[in-house]
Amino acid sequence: MPTLSASTISVLDQKLLMKNLTLANNHLASEKKRLENENLHLQCRLSNQEMEMETLRERIEELEGENELLHTEVTELKETLNNLPSA
Repeated sequence: MPTLSASTISVLDQKLLMKNLTLANNHLASEKKRLENENLHLQCRLSNQEMEMETLRERIEELEGENELLHTEVTELKETLNNLPSA
């Protein structure tokens, strides 16, 4: 059985180390891309929620305005009712 010299073993160790580093680097690049995609997805969700919140704020303002009008109408109707001559 042939024996390997120390320098041959050292070269093989370096090649193995380079392959492991390449695999680790590829894994990290893949994980980085996954996290970037997740971040983009979360940013989109946040943007959508902010738009929904703005729509809800606008609707609340509309309803508050309608409520004020109804309150005014009720007050006017009460005054009209109170001012009717007694039968």
